This record gives sequence, C-alpha cells and structure tokens, in this order.
Amino acid sequence: MVAFLVAAAWLPMPRPCHGATGFFHRFGDPYPRIVQQVFYYVEKKYVEPERASPRALLDGAFEALENQYPEVLVEPAGDGRVRIRVDRAEKTFDLSQAVDYRKAGDLLATALRFVHQNLGEEVEEQDLYYAALNGALAKLDPHSNAFSPKMFKEFMIGTRGTFGGIGFVFGIRDGEMTIISVIEGTPAERGGLRSGDRILYIDGEPTINMPVDVAANKMRGEPGTQVTLTIDREGWPEPRAITFTREVIHVDSVESYVLTEGEGAPVLVARVKNFQKDTTDELRRAAAQALKAHPDLKGLVLDLRNNPGGLLDQAIELSDAFLEEGTIVSTRGPEEDANSRAEAGRDDPELIDRPVVILVNQGSASASEIVSGALKASRA
Repeated sequence: MVAFLVAAAWLPMPRPCHGATGFFHRFGDPYPRIVQQVFYYVEKKYVEPERASPRALLDGAFEALENQYPEVLVEPAGDGRVRIRVDRAEKTFDLSQAVDYRKAGDLLATALRFVHQNLGEEVEEQDLYYAALNGALAKLDPHSNAFSPKMFKEFMIGTRGTFGGIGFVFGIRDGEMTIISVIEGTPAERGGLRSGDRILYIDGEPTINMPVDVAANKMRGEPGTQVTLTIDREGWPEPRAITFTREVIHVDSVESYVLTEGEGAPVLVARVKNFQKDTTDELRRAAAQALKAHPDLKGLVLDLRNNPGGLLDQAIELSDAFLEEGTIVSTRGPEEDANSRAEAGRDDPELIDRPVVILVNQGSASASEIVSGALKASRA
C-alpha cells in the first residue's frame, strides 16, 4: 500500500527509456511522456508487482474515461480488441499488442489522443490524461495517484498550514467524496461535520466524478464568503444542506499540554494533527517547553488519532527523534534500484530516555501509520 505521484507537467524519463524517445517526438507534447513515465514507475518501482499488469492498467483507464466523459464509449470488438466511440467518431485498438508496459503506454497515449481530438476544445487535455491515468492506478490500490500540477499545488498548500476555507481533509473513498478528518476550531467543526461524511453537492453542483482539485478550489475562497455543502451521513434519513462561512484556517500541526495530576505525572500530551513541513520542529519545541517547566517529566503521549498523514520526510524525522537505531520505513520494489530504507540515527536524548504511548484510531493514516509502526517495532 504505497503511493507515488507525478507532480509536474512532465517528469524526465529515466534512462534507458525502452525506445520511447521516438514516440514522444512523434506526438510533440508532454502528455504521452507522462503516460510513459507512470507506466514505467508501475513496472519498475511499484512495491507489489503481482497486483499490476499492463492490461489491468488499460482497463482502468478506459473505465475512467467512460465514467467521466459520457460521450466516450469503450466496447469489445473481438479478438482482444476494443472499439472506442466518441460521438460519431470511432477507432479500434488491439489490446493484445500491449504485451509490456511500454507498449501499453503507447496504446493508451494513442487512444487518449484520439479521444481528445474528438471530444472538442472545451475538454482540457490535461484533465483527460490525468483522469485516465488515475483510473489506471486505481487498479493497483486506493492510494496510488498521478498528481496534475493543479492537484500538486493543492497538496502543497495543505502542508504549509494556512489557507482560506472551511477546515477539513477530504478525499475519494469507495468512489465518493468523503471527509477524512475535521480540523478543530474551524467552521467545519462548528457546523458538525465528521469523519466519514460524504459530500454530495458543492453549491448545488454534484461531486460525482468531480476531480479533487476542482472540489478543493470550490470549497476554498475569501474569508467571509459562503459555500453550501450537501452532506450525507450514515444513519441520516436524507442528506442535509449546510452553509458555511469561510475563514482563514490556521493549522498548527502540534497541540500539547502537560498532564500534572494522576499516577505517573507529569506527562507531556502532544497531539499531532497532520505532518506539515514544520511538524517535527513544533514537537521538539513543545517537548523543550515542557521539560523547562517540568524537569521531572516522566514520559510522552503521542496522539495521532484522526491524523490523515502528510509529508513522508516529516514522518521519518519525527520517528527518528524517538529512536536510537532501527529501520523507520523501507520500500521494496521489483528491482534493486526501487528499494529504499530510512534508518534511525538522529535521536533526541530528551525523548529517547522517556516512555512513549502512541494513540491511533481508524482516522490515523499514511504518515501516522509509519510513525506508529516504527516506534512500536523499535521501542516496544
């Protein structure tokens, strides 16, 4: 369950590139290059190669095209071929030729070029390609994504800690736009939103097949302006429309206090809400302040409940603060150059010498799982 992303308009193709240079030159635009890059990563770096196949990726891409663009129809044409219809235009593609990832990437890029040429100018080429690529990657697991530049920008905004909006983390779960966690002290919390709530409409526009970056842009905005979300929740007889007034959302990733009463006190309780670029520094400052006020500090409670994750390097750095040695996280791929390992070695003596209790729940994901797993494995 490891995700990768393509976060720019195009990424340099690793060498050797399996003869793809002529293919890119033939088309003269970056999007076929992105297709080949993604298929290359799946072939060479995906950590569970038995779950992947060129044909499965093609099937996922074509399914996504049909779901997102009603004008597109993909149907069997016999002998391993499919026929793609776009309004009155149609073209047949021989899937039996997709015997490896390079050829599958060639075929998909050619098919996408045909679809784009016949959908009309109102369809953004970038949106078309990324819809197909994310459909392909959905065949691997729920966490592998290809980020367009717009989506990557939204992702990075979420790691800086300040933005204008409502105050929750959301994503696609089981095909529905779903709230993953709610930020405390925000309009979302005051409005009663919860993890697991499904967002059906944004200002009356249905979210089915709406890209995540588009939804984020619709929900963010100038402080003082309003947005109405139609929310469905398990146990409700029907969805409810809730109007929120946007605010500037300041997200400190670490909140802490010292528990001074009870057996084992004093204990620092540090809640890590997500993993932003300064999360480890925030935790170190909280620990330093607690130790200054309570030199006899007995231990630390690291609260990762409802923490949806964030930056991997911060998960590694935070784990490293508590560990003298051991593996924090490792990645194993089908080839040697896809393997990586982060080892502990930059520990903080003030944190190493004290017991740590970690709190997690069903809302703890991604980087939170890395931290809890690393500390459990090396300090249990």
